[in-house]
Amino acid sequence: MGLFDKAKAKAEELADKAQGAAAEHDLSGKADKASEKTGELAAKLEAKADELTGKAQNAAADRKDQMSGAIDKAAKTADERTKGKYHDKIAKTADKAQGYVDRLERRDEGGGSKSEGDERPPGGGGQ
Repeated sequence: MGLFDKAKAKAEELADKAQGAAAEHDLSGKADKASEKTGELAAKLEAKADELTGKAQNAAADRKDQMSGAIDKAAKTADERTKGKYHDKIAKTADKAQGYVDRLERRDEGGGSKSEGDERPPGGGGQ
């Protein structure tokens, strides 16, 4: 369960408690409003989390070449410092990391992915 799911579950739990307490004091209208506000807040939180995820994904996809170079450099340095003793493990780990980098794609503004041939979204320029 992710952080957002935990926050949403806690918000729903608190809304249920508020409704129970309101029923005891005949405040059900206020409890309904509080529950509605909680739902709106959860929706806004989810939208913001999705937006930030997209920005992070785009930033990583824009720097694929830099990450590939860093992986190669780190593998070469580790192999040199261990004098080739762990060459196979280092190469396997570097290949796995490179596989993750190769699968990075930009997100379009609608939340979907764009392939490498697609243009950047407006305002999505480099550094």
